[in-house]
Amino acid sequence: MNKALHLLFCASLWAAITLLPPALFAETAPAESTKTATVTVRTSPLVKRMIESPEGCYFAYPHANGFLADGHTLVVARVNGKRTDYLAFNPVTTESTLTGSLANARMYYSVSETGLLATNVNNCVVVMDLAKGEASARVIFEAPLPWRPSMPDISPDGRTVVMDFHDYTLPQRHQIRLFEVDSYNKEGGRVLLEKPWLLNHVHRSPAVPEWILFSHEGQRVSDRMWAWHKTDASRGRPIFDQKAPDGLSLHVGHELAMHHKPAALAVAFGHSPGSPRGLYEVGFTPTATNPVPYARPLSPGARDWHCNISRDGRWAVVDTMGPDSDQAAPSDWVSKESESDIIAVNLRTGARQFLHRGTFLRAHPWHPHPHISPDGRWVIYNDARTQRVRALEIDQTALDAFFSSDESPFSDEQKNKTFLLPQAINAGDDVGDPSENNDAAAASPPLPWDMTALGKPPAVFPVSEADVPTAKGVRPVYFEGPDYQKKPTFVFAWIGLPDGASATNQVPGIVLVHGAGGTAFSNWVKTWNARGYAAIALDHNGGLPVGKYSNWKRNPRGGPARNDLDHLDAPLADQWMYHAVANTLLAHSLLASLPEVDAARIGITGISLGGTITSTVAGVDHRLKFAAPVYGCGHTADEVEDGSRFVGGRKGTPDQRAVWRRLWDPANYLPRAPSTLPILWVNGTNDFAFTLRSWQLSYRDAPGPRRLSLHVRMPHGHVAGEAVKEIRAFADSVVRGGKPLAQVSPPQHAGREASATYSSPLPLVSAELNYTRDTGRWQDRLWESVPATLLPDTPQTGRMQAGLPEGTSVYYFNVTDTRGLVTSSEHEALDSATASLR
Repeated sequence: MNKALHLLFCASLWAAITLLPPALFAETAPAESTKTATVTVRTSPLVKRMIESPEGCYFAYPHANGFLADGHTLVVARVNGKRTDYLAFNPVTTESTLTGSLANARMYYSVSETGLLATNVNNCVVVMDLAKGEASARVIFEAPLPWRPSMPDISPDGRTVVMDFHDYTLPQRHQIRLFEVDSYNKEGGRVLLEKPWLLNHVHRSPAVPEWILFSHEGQRVSDRMWAWHKTDASRGRPIFDQKAPDGLSLHVGHELAMHHKPAALAVAFGHSPGSPRGLYEVGFTPTATNPVPYARPLSPGARDWHCNISRDGRWAVVDTMGPDSDQAAPSDWVSKESESDIIAVNLRTGARQFLHRGTFLRAHPWHPHPHISPDGRWVIYNDARTQRVRALEIDQTALDAFFSSDESPFSDEQKNKTFLLPQAINAGDDVGDPSENNDAAAASPPLPWDMTALGKPPAVFPVSEADVPTAKGVRPVYFEGPDYQKKPTFVFAWIGLPDGASATNQVPGIVLVHGAGGTAFSNWVKTWNARGYAAIALDHNGGLPVGKYSNWKRNPRGGPARNDLDHLDAPLADQWMYHAVANTLLAHSLLASLPEVDAARIGITGISLGGTITSTVAGVDHRLKFAAPVYGCGHTADEVEDGSRFVGGRKGTPDQRAVWRRLWDPANYLPRAPSTLPILWVNGTNDFAFTLRSWQLSYRDAPGPRRLSLHVRMPHGHVAGEAVKEIRAFADSVVRGGKPLAQVSPPQHAGREASATYSSPLPLVSAELNYTRDTGRWQDRLWESVPATLLPDTPQTGRMQAGLPEGTSVYYFNVTDTRGLVTSSEHEALDSATASLR
């Protein structure tokens, strides 16, 4: 393209994605300068007053910046249909001034101290000088398909932008790119690194700008915090081994580079096994004081979720929207339904002081995201109920008194310790990607199974006609399983191959895991054979496929029958779930040993209880290339009265359920799954055994890429579970080069308007909003559906939106592509305070 055409292209592109100047939409734009009321509060000795922004305003999660040069003016955003207005919110003068607007802008933006705003418009990276408004806005890069930009971070001086990109056709492919703001980056800037997992929270260190921090996204991954340096860590390196002082593992997140030293502030979440939970300091490069990367706890807090630190490093703020958990200690700070406290933290002593109480929603942008202004005089946070940004003026005299106190939540013994935790990665190492198994075992208890032994093909024996009648097209076998009560076991399975499979024409494979009332089904094997897959279906219940549903013939040498809770006092290797998982692993090993099968292209699917087993196996069997649990999941034995039942469920005593949770709940194993393992999660809105609460917790436990397919009132059973068309397409997309299912982002809502983004390699034919007004048991709720509007950005990407009906308590989106395949967003449960949708 010659220079003239290139300039014409850029001008045309910008004309297509910007709105007209403010004067031409004066009827809907805010006034040039709007004063907001001063709300006098003395909720805390540290708070003098509160100032609120205009209604509907939020601020994104800034990392190193977001404020203007005066040290207290914050740029906030307000969405008006397709237009996003950017306002300079000055709590000192109480004024909010419109600085510019963009059409089709993404939620996240970043602002330099020089007043340059960086964001994404459609598939473009855009910068805008807030002093000049949208007349100065320009595209610095248009991402070519299939790449899509995500969260930007502009440097404080406004010269460079770093951000992450993902390839929506390959969910495991993510990049960090660096752009020079002053030039159009035709070639896509500079690719700093690429990882085979979801990376996020990319931002420069203000203290040492040559270092860039980013995260391996996922609350329970074992290598969440990473850093990049041009020479010292050119492929990135993990900087925290996530070991607490007590030696147990921590689940960390929401890391934020400090301004005064080469270190980051991070939160160890309340569901961490290790202790203390709360705020940690993590150093990422050697200093004179700390010659190796290090980590140490700063202040304990069981409900901490987001954090921010002052420029001088003396204090921090946290919100308490972290979820309750069995392991999280009781706290004075509120985390109930939609309420979150904003807390000041003395980083010298770890002491805490309440500042204010706000509200939140689980969907962005209505997280509190508390931040300390650069001048240290204001604490800013988002409030969901009022849909405003709140600014708390901090009493500096009271703050100094807070700093001078020696009160500490740490014991004398803890205070005398340095809590210096040398990391497994040496300062100079330039490590590559973590091992494919996610290395979660390094931060978790040993597995109960001998993975080496179970990874070898088992001995196989013939099945007599007297035991099981033959079935055309498939082969019955016994394979040797683990000993049960010190005696060998022989597990029944059907094995089938598709036509044309041979040692020179290998085919992919799949392991089929039946539900509680089922057995090894020969027709299930044939179904997958017809699709071009080798398949094995085993009986994990000590039975044989003779009889009828839920009443199958016993296999006298088949190991234990299913027994949810009564067997928990037996030796570990004699418990049913131990055998169910072990035999599934052996079935995989057997299938992989066949010369007609490509061992590098084997996946697993399971229905109902088989989905629970599949969820566990997905976490521990790192040979798998995909997994597709139907209905079944973890968290069914949580002490929550939401209708969860089946394995664990409401059966047995609290002590028995606690043992089952500790030993066999898939929640213990899903975080160990490879970060590259794609999982398709299938369920129905009213499933009698596996509720949406348990299901959502489970799919969030797994660190790898996922798709959801949630069907309104999907019946529970093998017939319905086997008929799910999305499973075949999902498997084909992973191991046969097929088109992937559409990807739908988590939904968000502002007032009564809900939306989500999507990417799809095939056109979408429809979208719908599914919602319920009911609360209580999930099985009893009435779900209704209304059409959603598809708003394409490109032929393969866009967003959907729909109005939320009055009284909606839970909602999610479904999209359908030209194949008739359905994929879903996560569901969002609206807090009771906002269920009426104001």
